[in-house]
Amino acid sequence: MARKQREFDNALKQIQREDTNPIAEFIGVPVLDPLLAETFALLLEAGVSPVAAVWELVPEAPAETVERTAQRWVRDRLVLDAVSRLHGGLWHELSPDQRMSVALGVYRAQCAHYLVTHRFDEASAGELAKLETARAVLEKFTAGGIDPTDPLAAFARAAEGIMRSAAERKAPGVLASLEDDEAEALP
Repeated sequence: MARKQREFDNALKQIQREDTNPIAEFIGVPVLDPLLAETFALLLEAGVSPVAAVWELVPEAPAETVERTAQRWVRDRLVLDAVSRLHGGLWHELSPDQRMSVALGVYRAQCAHYLVTHRFDEASAGELAKLETARAVLEKFTAGGIDPTDPLAAFARAAEGIMRSAAERKAPGVLASLEDDEAEALP
């Protein structure tokens, strides 16, 4: 028993002394270092799934270890710190506008990645629906258009209508004449 404990202690000391982890090397997955964690975080921000990011970074990794590795790396402190740097701070420290911007940016990146990695002619019915959603999201974003079904856009239209009717009640005809002046000023 004492011999096994000494072997374990020696292996643990070796792991702590070296830059590499012999256990991780044995299963074919490198230990995260700051550069690898930063690259993994960049891939996640680019819309790549954690499993696909592990495959991208460690193409020779055994298939049975990739999902488990992705789950570990997503929770690793080095990756969490890298993600925080990319976002400009910890999630709970970001302003609501910053969180919204980060969330929408990651969502659009995931949509773009999905479109690039799935072929239309080979897609199942479920994949076709996802492809169509991703395409529509990206087209609206690149065109600068507003989705008429978007609840926030509906709220903005309702608020604008309330403001217009209040302005019309306070100063009848003034709003219409201002809009006419703006229309004449346009080239």
